[in-house]
Amino acid sequence: MSKQLQQKLANEAARIMTDDGVTDIGTAKKKAMQRLGVKDKHLLPDNIDVESALSHYQKLFKPDHLAIRLHDFREIAKNAMQMLEDYSPRLVGSVLRGTATESNCVSLHLFTDSPEEIHFLLTDRKIPFVIDESQYQQTRNKTITCPVCRFFAGDVELKLSIFPYMALRQAPISPLNDKPMKRADLESVKKLISG
Repeated sequence: MSKQLQQKLANEAARIMTDDGVTDIGTAKKKAMQRLGVKDKHLLPDNIDVESALSHYQKLFKPDHLAIRLHDFREIAKNAMQMLEDYSPRLVGSVLRGTATESNCVSLHLFTDSPEEIHFLLTDRKIPFVIDESQYQQTRNKTITCPVCRFFAGDVELKLSIFPYMALRQAPISPLNDKPMKRADLESVKKLISG
């Protein structure tokens, strides 16, 4: 019974992410628990199960619309990566995995020991941006805080996380599965787009 309930929670979390615009898996799982009246947190599905349910839900209920939107996201990622090519950009997250919803942003990792260079580049190109920061799990015992630049290309938000150059060799740990985060370089993104 608990496995069936976990699957039901994963499916509801996927629906919440797709239909309600929730981008955080943890938040979607909590909302799913509330909607289904589940109190026991031990019954929560893991993030991989929610990601799998999300992919299935999207293919079943919104295949054409989300496929077009995903293509648009990846095109925007490609264009940004070309502009930021000197900083070894890598696409990460739901746009790379193919499970992006309407509300997701395009997440790129950049690598430089001088984050101000990114600020100057965006300023020179007259791109309004906001400076923020994000924490990433570098190893099981080490968290790093990276500066982030956020801006919009049309109605799509881009999140540029700026890592020290040495971090190019070791991807942070994915919150989905506690393994190194999957990252794609510009050539890989071009291949995803073409097909």
